[in-house]
Amino acid sequence: MTKINNGSRHVSALQKIAVFLLLTTLSVSSLAASKDFQFWLTRMSYAIDNLNYDGYFVYLHNNTIESLRTVNRIENGNKTERLFSQNGEPREIVRDSDSVTSILPGQKKLSTARRPLDPQTFSSFFRLDPDRIEENYLFRLTGKNRVADRMVNVIEFTPKDALRYGYRLYLDNEYALPLQWEMFDQNNVPVSSIMFTNINIQPEQADITVSDKTPVKSKTVLRSTAALQNNWPFGDAPAGYALHHHSSSMHHDSHRQIDHYLFSDGLASFSVYVEASPKAKLDGAARLGPMNAYGVYRDGVQITAVGEVPVEALIFIDLSSQAK
Repeated sequence: MTKINNGSRHVSALQKIAVFLLLTTLSVSSLAASKDFQFWLTRMSYAIDNLNYDGYFVYLHNNTIESLRTVNRIENGNKTERLFSQNGEPREIVRDSDSVTSILPGQKKLSTARRPLDPQTFSSFFRLDPDRIEENYLFRLTGKNRVADRMVNVIEFTPKDALRYGYRLYLDNEYALPLQWEMFDQNNVPVSSIMFTNINIQPEQADITVSDKTPVKSKTVLRSTAALQNNWPFGDAPAGYALHHHSSSMHHDSHRQIDHYLFSDGLASFSVYVEASPKAKLDGAARLGPMNAYGVYRDGVQITAVGEVPVEALIFIDLSSQAK
């Protein structure tokens, strides 16, 4: 019996050592993965803000395919981004450090909004906060792939709850520029994706020629402010999300003020719009292309939350409106 007990204790000790070594290995691997994760996202942020590139990409959502061209140009420290539609009605969006301009050549219309943050440009898809991402997602580097005839590194983000979607990010191996972006729900069903089909990346500042804009007949300028302030009680914002930006503008037709609040969890984001309205524009949930929306109308005020997030992340405005 003594020999058996000694043997059992010996095996038990070996098991403990094996478990300790395994946990140590996993901890080191997790630390290495975290450093790699931070490394690639830091490089990506630099690439988006400092590289000149001209590329064509497709945007897939709700069985719809949009073909677009994006041109990013940096000259004397000033960044200009242009987005051109390649199918459907011709449209161009021009974004610089001060404003966002939308051009509809067919209708000969132009509108400019002084908004530092705007969701309609290519680079706005990739405004990430690595530190906050780790609070809300599990991540892993899944290996290499190929996009637009370039080698890429793939990072997968798995949400920790039902308030956000999952993502796969494909970063160019040479410059870490994002060449593909996939969003999927909890059942791994695709929600939307962006993928370059062709891209020319220029590490040095260089002149990129784009087509001339069609002359326009009318121009609407919207005033706004980038001050981060909260005039609405969003104390019940969904877990993991925080108020990231607030701006105010005047509706060009009704001349009513519209307050825009942008919430982010470091990866996903959604907007909340608050405006006075004589009637309800949206009451309850709705689907707007790849985006979910949720609206509440109370006491002459329309509150609308919209974004590429699960609708569960948007219904908090219902309680917020009751608290007002």
